[in-house]
Order: sequence, then structure tokens, then C-alpha cells
Amino acid sequence: MHKYNLISENREKLIMFFCGWGMDYTPFYGLESDEYDVLIFYHYTEINTDINLDEYFTKYKEVNLISWSMGVWYSSIIMNKYKNKFKHKIAINGTLKPIDDEFGINTKVYQATIDNFSKIGRAKFFKRMWNNTIIPERFISHKTHRELDEQKAELIFLRDKINELPEPKNIFKNVIIADNDLICPTKNQQNFWSEKNNYKSIDSSHFIFYLWRKWEEIVEYAVKD
Repeated sequence: MHKYNLISENREKLIMFFCGWGMDYTPFYGLESDEYDVLIFYHYTEINTDINLDEYFTKYKEVNLISWSMGVWYSSIIMNKYKNKFKHKIAINGTLKPIDDEFGINTKVYQATIDNFSKIGRAKFFKRMWNNTIIPERFISHKTHRELDEQKAELIFLRDKINELPEPKNIFKNVIIADNDLICPTKNQQNFWSEKNNYKSIDSSHFIFYLWRKWEEIVEYAVKD
């Protein structure tokens, strides 16, 4: 797992953000904040349960967790020991059973993504994040620096660990589900969260982050009554 200080202005509040599969910090350039520093986690090819993040909880008066897509599952394992230290814990377009025919990504679709992974396959995946419509120029101009081989290795690692490990404990308080998610199907997300958390729907697709200008707007949307 890698981490990157996207915004580091010595503020009093911090957002820890866990990306989805295949991402890094670059697509999130331009998402600003007046209140928060932002620390981004990505590149999931090991389970870092021994990671020590105490320095952040000491440095900042408030720390919030936002996890997206595969980051929802991964952060539930990694951050479980810190779950009581966050003010807000927000899951976006992901579940704790992320490869599952009823509660996550269809198992055959996931395996086909691995089997057919290539530059073309990756481009098709990214396009499906916007429901097969035009990919925003902003995403293209800030495309991830991740290489094909490491992205495929991450796909395989996640599949193997999700199948191997028990479903992690739910650490999230707030959940956002896009109405038109083609990556982790909306209905499957609703199936998973309906008996665990109240969730908020939003008129969007899998990658929702360009709906907002600032990180605090995401927090406000997730937690408001």
C-alpha cells in the first residue's frame, strides 16, 4: 500500500482517503479544501494490518475516513483498530463483499476483467466508471500513473484476499451509493447496506468525485440529515 499527501497545509483536520482499484492520487488533483489536509492511500497488494498511523491522530484535532470502491473493503481491514478515532467514516460505491453476485461485483465479470486485462480492457473499465459515456477531460489529463502489470497484480491480489479472508467488520457510519453504478452495481450495493446502514443515493455513476469542488462538500453531503 502506498500513501500520498495530496493536500498538506498543516491544518487542524485531516481526511484519510482510500482509493478504488487501479487508482492513485492523480485523478483527485483539483479537488480542493479550505479545512482539511488530505492523505490518499492506494496500490493494494498487501494487507498492512500492522500499519502505524498514530502520528496523524496525535497531530490532527479531527480525522475523517472516506473510502471508495475497493477501498471500502480494504480500509475496513486496515483501519479497524482506529475506528473509534475517526469523527466521520464514509463509504462510497463499495461494500464489504466487493466480489459477490448479490452484494458486489459479479464474480464472472471480475474474473473476465483479469483474463482480458490490457490497455484496451483498462480503457473500457475507466469508461464504465462514467456509464460508457465520454470520460471527462479532467480525468484524462490527470490519468493515473499506475502501470498495467501492477494494476493486474492488484486485481488478482484483491480477488484472492477477498476469497480467503472473512468479511471484515463494518466500521462505516455513512454510506453514499450512486444511482447508476455499472462497476459495483447499484442494486448490489443497496442489497448489502440496506440492513446495515442508512445510505444516501446520489445521481451519478461509479466515479462521483467531480460532482464536488471541495473535499468538505463530500463530508457535508454524507453526514447531513
